[in-house]
Amino acid sequence: MGYRVAGAALRELNSSRDVDEELAAIVENDSCAIDAIQYVTGCTMGKGNLFLSDYGKPVYTFCRRSDGKAVRLVAKGLDEKRYPEITALREKLLSGEATEEDRQKYDQKAQEALKTFLNQQP
Repeated sequence: MGYRVAGAALRELNSSRDVDEELAAIVENDSCAIDAIQYVTGCTMGKGNLFLSDYGKPVYTFCRRSDGKAVRLVAKGLDEKRYPEITALREKLLSGEATEEDRQKYDQKAQEALKTFLNQQP
């Protein structure tokens, strides 16, 4: 998710990876998406241009300091209507009722969905 969000933000801001704190990012959740955002955008807490406001929401704001242009992105999760088989398998896994075949099928279907997600245009 962080990879897609960061790429979309850089496109919207017509910017490249941060070098000298010209970009800033505010993330509203404490998740692994932050790792990808740091890698793709170059914004880091150590440089003082990545800010965490943990509201538990998949919301990300990016701005270019030179002109104040900003974009706020809200990430959506898995579309259960689009992936009913994955949703059903995930429910079986979480309930403890899944077989090894179910686990393998879930892994395969989830990887296919992830590839589609990462390769689609915003």
